[in-house]
Amino acid sequence: MAILNATLPLLPSGFADALTAIPGVRLRGQRATVPWHAVPVVDRLLRSVGISATGTAWAQSPPTTATWTEAREALVATSAAKEFVLEGFLTGYQRDALGFALRRPGALLHHPTGAGKTVSAILWALAGGGPTVIVTRATTRGQFSREVARFTYYEAFPLKPAQEVRKRDRWQSLDDYIRWCGEAGQPPWVVVGWESLSLHLNTLIALQPASLVLDESHKGKSNKRWEVIPLSDDDPGAAAGIKARGGFVRPNEDGSLVGILPRDNLATATATLSKVARRRLATTATPISDRVRDLWGQLDLLEPGAWGSFSVWARRYADAKPGQYGGLDTSGISNPEELVERLDYVVHRVDHATTHAQLPAKRRESLYISPADQCDASAGFTREQKAAASRGASALLELKLAEAASRKRKAVLARIADHVESGHKVTVFTGRRRDCDELASSIRGAVRKATVWSAHGEHSQTERDSIKADYMAHPGGCVLVGTGEAWGTAVDGLQCTDAAFFAMLPYTPGQLTQWEGRFTRLGQSRPVVIYYCIAEGTVDEHVADILIGKIANVDRVADSGSLAGAGDALAGLDDPEAIVDSIMAKLGIGV
Repeated sequence: MAILNATLPLLPSGFADALTAIPGVRLRGQRATVPWHAVPVVDRLLRSVGISATGTAWAQSPPTTATWTEAREALVATSAAKEFVLEGFLTGYQRDALGFALRRPGALLHHPTGAGKTVSAILWALAGGGPTVIVTRATTRGQFSREVARFTYYEAFPLKPAQEVRKRDRWQSLDDYIRWCGEAGQPPWVVVGWESLSLHLNTLIALQPASLVLDESHKGKSNKRWEVIPLSDDDPGAAAGIKARGGFVRPNEDGSLVGILPRDNLATATATLSKVARRRLATTATPISDRVRDLWGQLDLLEPGAWGSFSVWARRYADAKPGQYGGLDTSGISNPEELVERLDYVVHRVDHATTHAQLPAKRRESLYISPADQCDASAGFTREQKAAASRGASALLELKLAEAASRKRKAVLARIADHVESGHKVTVFTGRRRDCDELASSIRGAVRKATVWSAHGEHSQTERDSIKADYMAHPGGCVLVGTGEAWGTAVDGLQCTDAAFFAMLPYTPGQLTQWEGRFTRLGQSRPVVIYYCIAEGTVDEHVADILIGKIANVDRVADSGSLAGAGDALAGLDDPEAIVDSIMAKLGIGV
């Protein structure tokens, strides 16, 4: 971190307090240390009273922003970035973000949901070399690991609790993976869930990560890292005990001594890991999910100590004042212009309009959901299976796909919420009507301010047309949940969608063409990302292997990006009956 050391003359009465009220500024006697983004603030304060600092020198020079050419050279030097990523794959703002973050010891990418923050973070870590730790949601550990393999020649290890390890997993433990890295000649890349970071903290520290990626960094926003313990004069050994447990002692406002102990929680664990890493990158679409106070925890993870303690920061930027029931009320905002000025040093911002202007019209993403992250299927499938079998293989396959779709409700909620909170319009196609209503209800509970519609075959065409009109006219974040059967064909009006989730997978080229065609058609007003939600260990994996995995080949021969006439690329699987037979055979079911 860039720190400016400066010697100050004798200061006027009370001026030292004014200096140390600037978060991150430290004053010992006449010697001041100033974080690089606070230098303009301190300079203005000194000039206001006619004071000039002497003997100024950078303890570490401020980082500069790299050009894309320089960032690309760093990636090429690793020999691990896949060629297509370096040749026209990235958008302009992604290249700018890489240049911005490359040399900074800590940076935050504040980009909208769906803007491609994952690939930016992966390439940033790759360019830095050495071991990498990626912290993300538990439900996206596997997905992030797949993205590492997609964009680089490295393999990442999703760190899971022992009970979630499956026999077919490539590595049964982190030790197995570390040994493989030594044999393969690549540095370790470990992906861990926010939810289990504290559990694995010592293991991650032992890796001595060169790069730390904090995906969805608002998960680490908490400022409650320390516990205050009053010390008694009757216990002279109490202070030594506090220090032995990693804490420290300081005087309270009334002159008594208090012990400050680190809490055993996620915020403390993340801060501990952050101090070990050489460089840090945070990514989020919502750095402020509630109040401006949300920023301090994330900024302190990126530049430990550079933003002062939370109490000093909150008094400066969150208008902190005594709370009605004790403590501090930090729900306000103060000195916003100064805060924004300092944030510009470490935050790379991209707005919605910029991403919309640069993203392709359609992007596809396979969203894998591990068995541990799946919920129980909704009721009724066992009873319906016998009836479906009597109607033939297609009916049985559709039932199994619907059952797999019902297991994804919990896992897709967080991703849907991210899009809605970014102001996006979201459509979800699922299987059964019951699942449609249950998923819509869950979304309403998770994103309380969002408008959510549920519509399927039990709704009349008039009702569905009315819901579609409301969805089209809605100005902000909203969600339409429907069955693929009711909404996947012959519907015009969903081309205003930002994100589409196929909770139930289409299993023929015709279905896939129709479902995607609801969003990419004449009148499309914005880029759309289409998520194929794949429940591991279910029929979904066979559908993905046979059909979805061949989409790239299909697009090479299809007209205008559709899938029509792509039988050759699908290796003879353009016949729906052949696809059904192939999938059922993989499931070991005779047809």
